[in-house]
Amino acid sequence: MRPNRDDLARSLRQIARDEVPAAAFGARLSAPRPHVEGARAELERLAGRLAGPAPVEADGVDLTRELLGDGAGPLWRGSSDELRQRAREALTALGPVAS
Repeated sequence: MRPNRDDLARSLRQIARDEVPAAAFGARLSAPRPHVEGARAELERLAGRLAGPAPVEADGVDLTRELLGDGAGPLWRGSSDELRQRAREALTALGPVAS
């Protein structure tokens, strides 16, 4: 499961930082910038949690995969508020970080 987490984290960071390679999501498809900018902090937090060493719950990984892959979802067709909310939901679903 580790490579999947790393891939998801990398994709989130590329989107949050506007570093998406041209063909990453299709020939000319990229996430709309204004609402991604508004959710950058949440996307970065989600990416950091996925890339970290702590165990994560599969539900959170699934929600992250859905967030990135759903062409009708908030990453591609939503508002900053909706994107922030979905990123927070995925982060929460990853589970708590053990101290």
